[in-house]
Amino acid sequence: DVIILTDWDERGEEVARRLSLYLEADGARPDNTIRGTLGGLLKKEIVEVENLYGYVENLKEVCSTKPQHY
Repeated sequence: DVIILTDWDERGEEVARRLSLYLEADGARPDNTIRGTLGGLLKKEIVEVENLYGYVENLKEVCSTKPQHY
């Protein structure tokens, strides 16, 4: 299996689609599940894959400074 993780803009969609086609033709099993899930969660927050790390780090910081009510 190959996980495809491209940007969530128009160009990223096209690259993911083409990669899937090429990989399938070569016998691989492309997996867009993670990309789709992240895209659904983050589309309004970030568009580029390279910004994912900073976004997660920011979430960690925000979560560690806010009181947790259980």
